[in-house]
Amino acid sequence: AACLAVGLAPLLLLLAAPSRWLRAPLRLVWALGRLWPPPLTALLLLLVLQPGVVTGALALGFHNLGVLGRLLLESAADASPATEQALACAGSGPRLALLYGRLSGVARPYLAYAAYRSDVMLRESVVVSLVGATGLGSQLLESLSSFAWDQLLALVLVYALLTLLGEDLSDRWRARLLASG
Repeated sequence: AACLAVGLAPLLLLLAAPSRWLRAPLRLVWALGRLWPPPLTALLLLLVLQPGVVTGALALGFHNLGVLGRLLLESAADASPATEQALACAGSGPRLALLYGRLSGVARPYLAYAAYRSDVMLRESVVVSLVGATGLGSQLLESLSSFAWDQLLALVLVYALLTLLGEDLSDRWRARLLASG
């Protein structure tokens, strides 16, 4: 889900930026991604996909693609267009000028926020897996429904450890990205 959200947002922006008629549909897709919460997206995906990890990853990836896409779009709009214009005047194509002109300047903050969103996706995976009937969330639901308190405690501890590990890795990655910039 993190790879889908983090990697697809800049790629879609690069593909749609030179074409005025592609920008509006891209913004609409990103708005829908932000509008629909991951559990609802997972439920809709269950109409066409089997319950499983892929369904949950797509639901989380689509929602966070909307969040990261909007962030990237706003960051690129706020960045100075001088480098992009200079590259375009030097004969560079519009996508290459956007990539090296604007997106390279916002890459570090974007990746730092993407690390945070990856941590959020780890937390949301439990909720989405309750809907998608797989993963840690479904195990929690099964333990709760069968009153298996020892299993429930073990699962909550595993989830807490995963969350703390995810937070630590996310914090270190963000600090490293922002410190080197």
